[in-house]
Amino acid sequence: MKISKSLLPVLGTKAVKVIPSDKRLVKQLHDNLFLSCFGSDLEWVNPKGHAIATKQRSDSIYVESRSNQLRLWIKNLRMEDVGDYTCRSASKEDEKFEVRNVMVRPEVDFKTDEQQMFIEGVDAEIACDFSANGLDTIVEWYAPGNPNPLLPNSGNNLLVEDITREDGGIYRCTVITTDTGDVDDVDILVEIEYPPEIDDFINVPADSEVWLTEGQNFSVPCEANALPAPEITWSRETAEGENDVIGKENNLMFTDIRLENSGKYICSAKNDHGTISKSFNLVVLSPPTTLVNDQLVDGTDFPYFVNLGDPMKFVCENMFPADFVWTTPDGSQAAMDQLNRVAETTDSGFYTCTSTIKRGRTNEMIEVSSSVNVQVRYQPMIATEELEIFSYPGLQTNIPCSFMANPVGFTAISGPEIEEELLLNEVNYAFEAEEKDFPSTFQCTSRNDLGSEEYEVSLLKAEEPKELRLLKLVQRRPDRVVISYSRDYSKGQIDLSDVVVHLSSPHRADVIRTIPVDNQNHVTIDDLDPERTYILRLQGINAVGESPVSKKLEFTTDDLAHNWHLISNGH
Repeated sequence: MKISKSLLPVLGTKAVKVIPSDKRLVKQLHDNLFLSCFGSDLEWVNPKGHAIATKQRSDSIYVESRSNQLRLWIKNLRMEDVGDYTCRSASKEDEKFEVRNVMVRPEVDFKTDEQQMFIEGVDAEIACDFSANGLDTIVEWYAPGNPNPLLPNSGNNLLVEDITREDGGIYRCTVITTDTGDVDDVDILVEIEYPPEIDDFINVPADSEVWLTEGQNFSVPCEANALPAPEITWSRETAEGENDVIGKENNLMFTDIRLENSGKYICSAKNDHGTISKSFNLVVLSPPTTLVNDQLVDGTDFPYFVNLGDPMKFVCENMFPADFVWTTPDGSQAAMDQLNRVAETTDSGFYTCTSTIKRGRTNEMIEVSSSVNVQVRYQPMIATEELEIFSYPGLQTNIPCSFMANPVGFTAISGPEIEEELLLNEVNYAFEAEEKDFPSTFQCTSRNDLGSEEYEVSLLKAEEPKELRLLKLVQRRPDRVVISYSRDYSKGQIDLSDVVVHLSSPHRADVIRTIPVDNQNHVTIDDLDPERTYILRLQGINAVGESPVSKKLEFTTDDLAHNWHLISNGH
């Protein structure tokens, strides 16, 4: 290996050389230090002025002598190792020496609490306690959200007068060591404790009065701000004015609220710095009380029975001043608290009383209602006017046995070849008529616990259609006409199925057409010649037979020119 002579000290002289050549050596605490001195008759002197023995060996200091060289090792530097280390020549002829100033870069040891609590309103001194091993330092403070440093105003501490919760946050204490320029810092969380504050209740009006109707669900959250976190307590004021604790949850909840839940409710929030309360009044409205004939009737589960012709008096009452409206089963209304009537068959059903109440000081209108199911009892009554039924052989025929009764009666029918047959879910007795069934009589009977009723139904054979009358021309075109007619709807007549058209003209052979009937008693005849005179007769057909031929109707079709005029005008 070739070593540059310029890097080696000149030996054989009495000059003293030390490596490293820097006069000031700055090391970290617990680092190791190595110094090498070149010359003759050398010795090392420690910062206290004591010579370090040439062959000294310990856990921290080791000295080794070589030819014209004296080496010094210091392990695990401590603060007491700081100072001037002098290498000198002991030659009496010409004493020389070199000094190396050894410094240990200090580690600032923060001893402060990194979370500091203060009570709102006090003069708070935020502490920054540290040890800099005796070196000179400067302290700077940084407040939350402020990039500019603040000067400490109480030693190394920061004083905040009349501190508020807005002053809370993370503060930074910065320590600058002036000898070395080192910067160390610590973040301190400053928390401000304060007594509870309760927010306005959600779901509670400004007047702190809640009006509800029975059966509703309701909840009120109690939100409180405080540090430390408050203990929430819900209580209810008793009749004696005391507060009865009912829960320790934030939310006060009611399910299927009842009248007995009415009262004053108080939310209290408490921590080490105080207690605060907020309350509201709960008013629960029950449905109005309904009485029928001075008898209390509550709800709609069970009907209230009266007999046909009995007087009925409905009364509606409420614990609060209210306006009342009665609604009857047919939907009619009466603005009164008392309703009077005599029971009729159509009076069964629900009677509803609606009471309208003004809410507290706001005059808001609140409606509550209750209903009663009234059933009018009466014996069976005939519910049909069909006492004669017209049919014909082969037709599916219904004999109606129609009654109304409350309670519903048991209905039976008897007649030819029928001793008695109970009609369960049907009000008609159905069968296919035969020739032998005409004429015949059927007996309908209905019974309930109030009495019975009966009536007879006659089965008669339908008649052939009677002559169609009042023939009239209602529409005329060159090739088509529409004719109206009138038919007989007297007893024994049944619906027509077809109309036979008898059409004659001097210019063409007689035509007979069968046309299905429509629901307007009109018949349309097509394929006619323009400007021709025709004679028309009609004949009705039903399931029994044909009617006589009607009286004639004479008409003339339109000419083509008139038809063109109608088309050109959009008709």
